[in-house]
Amino acid sequence: MNKPILIWIDDWRNPKNFLSGSVFTKYEVVWCKSYNEFEVTLTNREFPSVVFFDHDLGDRVRDGKDCADLLIDFCMKNGYKLPEYYSQSQNPVGKKNILGVLDSFKRFQEK
Repeated sequence: MNKPILIWIDDWRNPKNFLSGSVFTKYEVVWCKSYNEFEVTLTNREFPSVVFFDHDLGDRVRDGKDCADLLIDFCMKNGYKLPEYYSQSQNPVGKKNILGVLDSFKRFQEK
């Protein structure tokens, strides 16, 4: 049986340095360093159980909020319930924006 997927979106923070060892026993951790890597992972892998978002991604073209929007769109198009989500972003405004849009969609799905 395959482990559930945990996606870690961050351009420089290695999930091995920020997640406990037990997480790697329970989940298959996929590290996406950009919006494009997240998009490929989301569309070509099993739907994730957990997603961690950073805001400021290295390519500066798209950020963690764009990744959150992509996840919401993917859920809407495919009938998925939003997975568990967190943000490890050090950008307080970016983190608030990411969690705000995800929290709003979660409330919408719960109605």
